Amino acid sequence: MDIFNKSTDTHQYLNFGSSHPRHVKRSIPYNLARRIFTVVSDEETRNQRLDELKKFVIKQQYPYKLVEDGLKKANELDREELINPKPRN
Repeated sequence: MDIFNKSTDTHQYLNFGSSHPRHVKRSIPYNLARRIFTVVSDEETRNQRLDELKKFVIKQQYPYKLVEDGLKKANELDREELINPKPRN
């Protein structure tokens, strides 16, 4: 399975220089990577989508280290738990 994007999608995510709260901007690379890890089942395709994600967010002035840390954090999650989350009590 792969990520679906409309042909009109420009991948212009929130610019890091915006005046949004810092925690919002810091969470964007992680949450986008988490979505890729959840949806994309083929490892080769997943790596390709992650490389594309890096380019998109770096273009929006995200620090390289923040992007790498977000991807690393998302990679540490168990894909099966992302697909089938445990119910909350």
